[in-house]
Amino acid sequence: MATYITQTQGLIGNPILQKQARLLQAARQQGILPLSLYYYPVETDSAGELSARQDGILSGVSFGDDVIVQLPTLLGGKYEQAFLDKIANFCQASTSKLVIAVSALPDPAKPKELAQEIQLYNRADVLLVPSVEAGTFLREHGLRVSRLVYLDVWDRKVVLSLDSPAFNRQLVTLDAALADQVAGKWVRPSTTAVYDLHTAGGFALLWPAAKYDSGIPEAQVLASGLPVVVSQESYLARIVEREGMGLAVPDLATAAAYGAMVTEEDYQQLAANAGRFSAFVRSGGFTSHAISQAVASVNQLKWG
Repeated sequence: MATYITQTQGLIGNPILQKQARLLQAARQQGILPLSLYYYPVETDSAGELSARQDGILSGVSFGDDVIVQLPTLLGGKYEQAFLDKIANFCQASTSKLVIAVSALPDPAKPKELAQEIQLYNRADVLLVPSVEAGTFLREHGLRVSRLVYLDVWDRKVVLSLDSPAFNRQLVTLDAALADQVAGKWVRPSTTAVYDLHTAGGFALLWPAAKYDSGIPEAQVLASGLPVVVSQESYLARIVEREGMGLAVPDLATAAAYGAMVTEEDYQQLAANAGRFSAFVRSGGFTSHAISQAVASVNQLKWG
């Protein structure tokens, strides 16, 4: 029996698909096979054409195989509903299990779309969500799946050896406007941003609050090995304070004041903790662990 994972192809630079690529990479390293979904105008398909197209995608999947579906596919609710219907045929006729990996949370300001997405999530045997806070949010809005796996950080996997960062009383950010607000240093977003942030030294500022999910820029910051200053409202506040790698503050004024008064001794301790955490991010540890936990949870369901 095999396990498969989907990824939508065909939209270069899309941040949701960049996240899916991270999870796919971790899954393939664990022997999980890819299922490629190609972006196209679904509305041009008749019901028969859509069914035939999806039959082709799933042609290699056998009864007893498990499937990890990354949502959203960006192909729309019609496509996703039909695709999950086909996977349900495997699940109903065998021990096959469905994992849904949530790449981006639905907008709470759009209650109808939120309800539709949660209806899809409720079809999963195991749900992989971006964070503990994301899981709580979804449960508050109707999620019934009992087995949840938490990601926490979309890794920035990179082969890079970093020493302890320089002690500088400055805030460093990938956001130019934010740097102006706190009289901090701006580092241009690029493929070398992890190294560039580390070289700048000081504290990395992650703002505004990401309540439930991080993105690729946040992963670059967390991979840099710099101590981090985050909003108290961000789910990352829990991680930063748990790891002893920075500070969660209520506003930007407090962030700027903290960066200006911290002692070198305190900074070095935070930097040591941040260095250990960043090494885990750069190794792809979070995505790899989430995939292995999802597979383990599926196996527990199948074999007791």
